[in-house]
Amino acid sequence: MREPRSKLLAATLVSFALSTSATLSDTWAPPGEWSHRSRGQQFRFKVFPRVLSSAADYWREDDRGPHKRGQMAGKQGVCIGQLEKRTADGSYVVIWKRELVNDVSPVTALVTADGSHVVTFDNWHSQGFGADVVVIYGLEGKLVASFGLADFLPMEQIAKLPRSVSSILWGGEHHFDETEQYLVLQVVAKRRSDGEDRTGWHSVVIALTDGRVQTRDGK
Repeated sequence: MREPRSKLLAATLVSFALSTSATLSDTWAPPGEWSHRSRGQQFRFKVFPRVLSSAADYWREDDRGPHKRGQMAGKQGVCIGQLEKRTADGSYVVIWKRELVNDVSPVTALVTADGSHVVTFDNWHSQGFGADVVVIYGLEGKLVASFGLADFLPMEQIAKLPRSVSSILWGGEHHFDETEQYLVLQVVAKRRSDGEDRTGWHSVVIALTDGRVQTRDGK
């Protein structure tokens, strides 16, 4: 399994940002094809990003009608996701394939062990922004729910999250619960201890079947 380089960058930025209030600079590699496998390796989710001419073009251009900024002429103009299942001989067959909600590409993903749900996180070059920070897909790729940060975090907490030039560095190691019926989001939180600000995490639990937010405090 190859994790996207942007995930490694994000983890580094979060670690540094938690100890400083400065807005951090960051660098993103051009989006490329990547995949994530389920626990047990039975399912694989592949992402084929929208093809850009360059990251610089993406930020230099404005949206102009049907033309998507930074789009490379003649190349794939939407982000595609594809869930695959491993067969007895070790090869994979496609279960479903669809255009993803994200403009260019999500940053990371999770897949349940039974392949019933896929969850994508964040947007390339703009983590924490947009109405598709967390997106849940169900059977046959059906869209279950799409969330912006404000859908599961209060605005005062969002305002305190660490940031880089491009992104809100809000998340940690998201995972499913033991039953794989719920998504558990790990969210950055700062707590005061002995007069000092210390970094911690709190959980937000979301039902995979209908996208209902169960709790904001992990209890």
